[in-house]
Amino acid sequence: MFNVTFSVSHPTEGTNDKLMLNGNHERTQNIVMNKSKKEIDWMFVKYGNKTKPWNYQLNLPNVDGGSNGEWTEDAQNNTFEYSYGKKNCKTGEVVWESEPKRTLNIQNPGSYKGRDPYHAGSYWHNTDRVFIVNGQCNKADANFLG
Repeated sequence: MFNVTFSVSHPTEGTNDKLMLNGNHERTQNIVMNKSKKEIDWMFVKYGNKTKPWNYQLNLPNVDGGSNGEWTEDAQNNTFEYSYGKKNCKTGEVVWESEPKRTLNIQNPGSYKGRDPYHAGSYWHNTDRVFIVNGQCNKADANFLG
């Protein structure tokens, strides 16, 4: 089992607004995301306040790689296409991001080199290519493009 956490930042105008995730994996279709409990300091520069990102955690079984979790290039859970939407829960209206869809591509763990703690910062890594480290994978997208 491993977890993929999707995160995106977008300040919502009212309490009726929620962000949604819609992807090509059966467990990422029309998901209402949750607001993070933690504010992120660097977002003050962009939004004028410490915005809390929207998150959704997807739990996936590691069945493609065998019982011992061996890596396979053609595993079904290695690549996702997805987009975000903003839903007004009062009216039901959803505004989806324009094409092309975003991509998440889980990389071969054999090529993971770790993270340099001397150059790490309080920022999100916004990239399509991600690694599963200790059963966790984070896909951080900068903002909603509606």
